Order: sequence, then C-alpha cells, then structure tokens
Amino acid sequence: MKYAFVAAAIAAMLAAGPASAALMSCSGENMTKTSTAMTTMQDSPSKRAMDKEMGMANAEMSKGNMRGACSHYMKAQKVGAMKSDGMKDSASLADNTKAQRSTKANPTKAHVAAGSADKTKAQPSIHPTKAHRLVIQVDQNDPAVMNLALNNATNVIEYYRAKSEDVDVDIVTYGPGLHMLRADTSPVKDRIKSLKDAAFPSKIQFSACGNTKEGMEKKEGHPIDVLSEAVLIPSGVVRLMELQEKGWSYVRP
Repeated sequence: MKYAFVAAAIAAMLAAGPASAALMSCSGENMTKTSTAMTTMQDSPSKRAMDKEMGMANAEMSKGNMRGACSHYMKAQKVGAMKSDGMKDSASLADNTKAQRSTKANPTKAHVAAGSADKTKAQPSIHPTKAHRLVIQVDQNDPAVMNLALNNATNVIEYYRAKSEDVDVDIVTYGPGLHMLRADTSPVKDRIKSLKDAAFPSKIQFSACGNTKEGMEKKEGHPIDVLSEAVLIPSGVVRLMELQEKGWSYVRP
C-alpha cells in the first residue's frame, strides 16, 4: 500500500510541472504497475533492491526533490523489469529442458516422427515392376506336348516384350520328356535354338534332368548328349519344387 501512495504522490507532483523525457517514465500508469507487482512478489534479492529504491524515493520526495524521487523510482522499475525477464528466461529454459528430457525418454517417438517425414519425402511415385517367372514341365515324349510347351514360352515372352517388361522362363524336362533335349532324338531342336536366340532381353532356360539321363544311358548302353542350348540339372522334379517354392508360376501343357 505504501508503494502505491509514493507512486501516486510522485505522479501528481510531476503532472503539476513540465516533464523531461526521462521523467516521463514516472507516469502514473507505470508507477501503478510497479507498485502492484511489488505487492505480489515473494521475498527475494530483487524485491529487497526495489524496497531500497522505493525508500530512497520516499526520502527524496519528503525533501521536495521530485527529480531525485523519480530517479529512484525508475531504478525500482528497472529492477522489476530485470526480475520479470529473468522469470521468462527461466520458464523458457525449463520448457527446453523438459522437451529434451522427453526426447531422451522417448527416443523411438522422435525417430519414428523423423523417419515418417523422410519416408514421405522419399516415397517413389512409381512402384517397381514385379518380376515375372514361369516354369514349364515336360515329362512326355510327345512332339505335340513339346511344341505346346514352346508355344506357351513364346507367347509369354512376346506378351511381356510388348509391355517393355522381361520374364524368366524355364522348361524342365525329365522322364520320357528328356527326349525334347536329347541331341539325337529331339523333334524340336530347331525351334529350341530359334527361341533361345530370340528371347533376349528375357531369359529362357532348357533344363535336362540328370537322373533321367543317367537312367537312359544305363538302359541304352551308351552316353547320351543333350542340346548345346540345354542345361543339365541333378533332378527335374527337385527343380520344379524349388522354383515353385521361390514363387515361380507353374504350367504343365
């Protein structure tokens, strides 16, 4: 209450005479704000400094030295302003510290948020084309079946070529179907060579079962050669199984 009285007295006396730019800070409004702030402040070095300046302002006022009283009052205002700024800085520091602790306590959230933003930016607009892979089984010594298998392979290659896409094809022969790839008995050797050359950039493989070849050699009593375009594999049936386990599409004409 005493601060408000001192402030009102100084403001009234300044209003009665001309005021300089410095004395304008001793306006009634500013003084009232400072007085109100002091009444709500907890005891601290800043409040004690303000008490001291206000006491000196009161002493100067009792001597009729309004300029001196205003000077001390302005110092009290300055101390109050420094206290206010310090509180704001402390609050800001506390908020920053809290945010840092939150990030350390929940690093996954911060990383997930950053990762989500990066993924959104890096996400491609065009999805990569799925690989096309086809395995065809031939287990009959029948020219019609062999030609049908070659027709299937040709049609698939041409279809994806028109779409500017590649495809992998594997024609697996075993049992009686090995005759398709035997150099001495194949009825489609010319078509095989032609398709092998024309398939690029797609790929086609002609797989000859090693178990079947070994059995035929024992039965016939002489070595058996396969076409140069063929690849000898340990087992035709195992080859079919493994390719399907890897996701290859399966066709038996």
